[in-house]
Amino acid sequence: MRTKDSPSAIAPEHIRNFSIISHVDHGKTTLSDHLIASGGMLPSNLAGRLRALDYLEIEQNRGITIDSSFATFSITYENQTLLCNIIDTPGHVDFSGKVAEALHLVDNGLIIVDAVEGIMAQTIQVLHQAILEKLNLVLFINKIDRLITELELSPKDLRSRIERIIGEVQAVCIQNDFAGELPTFRNHRVILGSALDGWGVDVTTAETIGGIDTIYKWYLRGQTKPNTVNLMQIFSYVIAEVFISPIQGQKRRNPVPHQIPSTYQQAIIQPTTGDPLIAITGKRYKTNKQQVASVIRIFTGTLNIKDQLYSNKSHQSITIQQIMLFRGKRTLNLESAGPGAIVGIVASDLLPVGDILTTDQLDNINYKINYTHNPTISITVEPQDLDQLDQLIELLEEKEKLYPDLLFFQSPTTGELILSGIGTLQLDVILEEVQEEIELYTGRPSVIEYMIPTIDSIKSTTINHTEIEVSKFSSNQHEELNQLELVNNDSEMLAEAFKQVFRQQMRSDPIYGLRIRDLFLKVKIVLSNAENRYEDHLIFAQKVVSKSIELAELQPHQPLYLISLKTPKSYIGPVTATLSQFGGSVHEISYKDGNQIQAELPIIDLAALSDRLRQITDGNILWFIDKIIYKKK
Repeated sequence: MRTKDSPSAIAPEHIRNFSIISHVDHGKTTLSDHLIASGGMLPSNLAGRLRALDYLEIEQNRGITIDSSFATFSITYENQTLLCNIIDTPGHVDFSGKVAEALHLVDNGLIIVDAVEGIMAQTIQVLHQAILEKLNLVLFINKIDRLITELELSPKDLRSRIERIIGEVQAVCIQNDFAGELPTFRNHRVILGSALDGWGVDVTTAETIGGIDTIYKWYLRGQTKPNTVNLMQIFSYVIAEVFISPIQGQKRRNPVPHQIPSTYQQAIIQPTTGDPLIAITGKRYKTNKQQVASVIRIFTGTLNIKDQLYSNKSHQSITIQQIMLFRGKRTLNLESAGPGAIVGIVASDLLPVGDILTTDQLDNINYKINYTHNPTISITVEPQDLDQLDQLIELLEEKEKLYPDLLFFQSPTTGELILSGIGTLQLDVILEEVQEEIELYTGRPSVIEYMIPTIDSIKSTTINHTEIEVSKFSSNQHEELNQLELVNNDSEMLAEAFKQVFRQQMRSDPIYGLRIRDLFLKVKIVLSNAENRYEDHLIFAQKVVSKSIELAELQPHQPLYLISLKTPKSYIGPVTATLSQFGGSVHEISYKDGNQIQAELPIIDLAALSDRLRQITDGNILWFIDKIIYKKK
């Protein structure tokens, strides 16, 4: 089906791909309502209240975004139709993997900050992710009305609060080596407003109406929806003139690795429908027919039903069976999609997240999504009715496919079913979904400990004329916790046997029964194994992998948050004391760069800590998680 909103009917220079990112409850989904209402997908009188992109029942019940949601709509600006692909992302740290999956598909990031709460830990985290993806950034300072009606700030204090938020966002950008334009009023990259009340101002409209003083007077008179500063009039300008097109985005980001041939590189920079296809996959999701589909971004070329493409992660050909345009809760089937499009697809095989799909076979492409966290919390589960055990395993394996930062396995020592995730909220949400079908018994959440190599250099040995090398690597920079490399192998059966054994043995070390991470195994095949039986390959692989575990000198490690905090000098004492109360330890205090504190914290629910830090500093603190580190017990 081809419509005026079809991605194959609109040139890429008239497409805008953007994601809305912020801390939880700062107004992402409320603003999304207004945006999709402008495209005719939602009655304008419901915009800001319907939470249209929170279409999961659990999202409506909890009032927060749990999964990234997609919608395609069109707007008209100065007689030109623009096709918009919007992704509303979760704001809670437990769902940061969904944010990472969304941001690598888009060119623009719309950052929302609650004017009352200011920049929060997750604001900084998602901003850091957006900078890693080299997105074009715009800042929307939301809930300005609350500064007037609840905090009763004067116009002078109102301006000071706004200037401080802009300055803090700019500081995060500079610290993370942001190469784009910093958000300022003058370059139209800062918008003030209230998504709930449906108004917004940029530099032009602020000068026209008389600035903050006029907005202040509106609210004193009880006028909450001034027509002269309609929110969508402002954002129509931002979408058309400030957001960049896929062509501009691909020139500055060039997100596909440089290992691909120069002809493909050139096609990414100047895409056309006639080029060989290059696309990249994002999140997986379930269709209405319960098929597992993938969201993809097309960089160049045209995607058609029945196309044969090459998956660069699974190293096999796949067939496109269905192409879908996102219309909120609904999808619209398409026959084709062109450069710049973000669409859903069903393929003949399950596609890995972060996969590169190409018309031609391209090998040795190393691409990764910038996930910021690995699983840190585990919980045991079992069905109340043991006859449903197989069904439960099937359900949890399905959840593992849909969530990038979720691990599910059965303990080889106890037989327990173990589900691991970033935090308790993520696990609660997943188990709540499972319990709609199966009643469960669950254990108490526990922090995940890992077995990690303690060797400082490469260890090597030889088994049956096969050389093996074992070393330690940082899995924080990769999607996989461990890596296996086979060199000079001429047997597909041997490769499959090694993958199977390596995957199994990395799930449980032989002494403690803990998962293994950060182990890199390189196997150099000397003699041909092509004639061996699969059972022989399995036995050989088990010998090699077991030996690699022995060489790695594994030791148990526990995860810790490494955090950075900035606060005025007068608050440093109370802040360090509070960190100690929450089990943390301070690494360093620097008075040169804005009074910065670096500390370690145990894996805890950070909401209580965040509330306490804001309370003792009167809100004068910026803090965020640098990364998760692992220390020997």
